[in-house]
Amino acid sequence: MKISEVLSEIVTNLQAVGLAATDNPGIVNLPGALVLPGKITYPYMSADAFTMEVEILLLAPNKGPITLDHLQTMLNKLRTAYDISEANLTGYKLPNNPDICSAYVVTLSLRITKD
Repeated sequence: MKISEVLSEIVTNLQAVGLAATDNPGIVNLPGALVLPGKITYPYMSADAFTMEVEILLLAPNKGPITLDHLQTMLNKLRTAYDISEANLTGYKLPNNPDICSAYVVTLSLRITKD
């Protein structure tokens, strides 16, 4: 499976649970989710599989307490699609937005096979 296919599948799954999701940082609708590829590791002696981390950023504009409400709502929706145990709060700068957005970052670790 290609990396672009993995990201597309995650975007589709997030959209199915009601999140405005994309893998293109230039078209994120806030509040929304941005899906990005992360670290790839190859198991020793394996040409047919690898492990890839996928970063899901749940993004909301900094608008006071409503920001945390948006992030919590998105996090709850994400948890209906994926079994996660941790989300880290950070800031993220989108290319089409002059302000730094608040974001929860969730990392998925997926085993990808050659299909």
